[in-house]
Amino acid sequence: MCQYGVSHASVFVSVWVVIEAIKNLEEFDIEYPTSHNDQLRIAKAFEQKSKVGFHNCVGAIDGILIWIHKPSEKEAKLSKVDQKKYLCGRKHKFGLNCQAVCDVRGRFLDISITYGGSSSDCLAFEDSNLHKRLEQGLLRSGFEFELSALSGC
Repeated sequence: MCQYGVSHASVFVSVWVVIEAIKNLEEFDIEYPTSHNDQLRIAKAFEQKSKVGFHNCVGAIDGILIWIHKPSEKEAKLSKVDQKKYLCGRKHKFGLNCQAVCDVRGRFLDISITYGGSSSDCLAFEDSNLHKRLEQGLLRSGFEFELSALSGC
């Protein structure tokens, strides 16, 4: 920016153009696989790493608070959510509740950021597209997600 005399705003515009281009590439979509063969491969990989021989684990899910600055009143109105909904009381930080599923190697299989930091992991997961797809029978018979780690579920 300083080196080439480009304005701060121009840098952000350029960054967002690149982000939008990447976001629109189908190859970068993160969505849990519908193929039962893919699910079987994921389960086999977890089974090989398991010391107790779990054979039906097809993903590890966890939540994280993605820290953000406190949204302005204008930003909160635009998102139709009160500023306080972004505050995680436990961590005393503003943020977004991110729920993600990974395979045994830590590669993302699914990700959802639909709630502010004040929401529980359970609520955030239950409103995710993955949860809806699971309820509709996404998984191969005999496979399941371990949801006990999500408090309140």
